[in-house]
Amino acid sequence: MQCKAALWILGAFCTSPTGGIEALVGLISIHLHLKKLAKRSCLRAAMLPSQHVLLSLLSARNSKGAHSHPQSLALLTNAQSAQLRSPLLDTEASLLKSYRTLRFTLP
Repeated sequence: MQCKAALWILGAFCTSPTGGIEALVGLISIHLHLKKLAKRSCLRAAMLPSQHVLLSLLSARNSKGAHSHPQSLALLTNAQSAQLRSPLLDTEASLLKSYRTLRFTLP
């Protein structure tokens, strides 16, 4: 789909190499764009104010002092968290990684 859009923008032939066309148009590849969006959403989650309702669903380490919700991630057993697929789990894991990175880079 991205190749078709690049062909349409340039008016190039359909036999033209995809990578070259995308470079000429200035499109980044889909997987790099998705990585950028994922990092941006993790940064937004890290910058939530301490009274935000989503923080009550995270573990105590990432909740910034918010009161724990009855169905928060901190109260899940290991078996429940292994079966659960949720963007909150991804956010939780990325926040833990970012805190570790910041802890090592700050003096």
